[in-house]
Amino acid sequence: MRGADDAADADSVITLVKQTADGLGRLVAEHLKLARLELVYDARDLGRRIGLMALFAPFLLIGYALACVAGAILLSRVVGMAGGFLIVAGANLLIGGIGFYRASSRLKQASVLEHSREELARSAEALKPAEQAATLSKEAHARI
Repeated sequence: MRGADDAADADSVITLVKQTADGLGRLVAEHLKLARLELVYDARDLGRRIGLMALFAPFLLIGYALACVAGAILLSRVVGMAGGFLIVAGANLLIGGIGFYRASSRLKQASVLEHSREELARSAEALKPAEQAATLSKEAHARI
């Protein structure tokens, strides 16, 4: 009689392991789908933003160049033409360098696939008790 109970227990454990593996497979597949959808959405959003910036960049660039020339001409009355252009160029290099450094620092902090990482962390946290229960079940089975 005990042999039949052991066989039934082994079959139920095997069934549970198969169901768990199937569930984990579905969970991983859903995480991959979420990550793909989120990546597509993020890429489209980023593309729209870059396109909008590219639309107005020429106007900004031309206006900025004209303002720099005007500033250099104004300074040329005090320090000469070359000195005026040199001061304007130095100010541009300084401000541009600071801005570039800050922008590149922010770029390093950009989060990609944030929702997918959160969901993956939640799933991992939810699986911890199941993992511990499976370990305890194996240990109990080994004692029998």
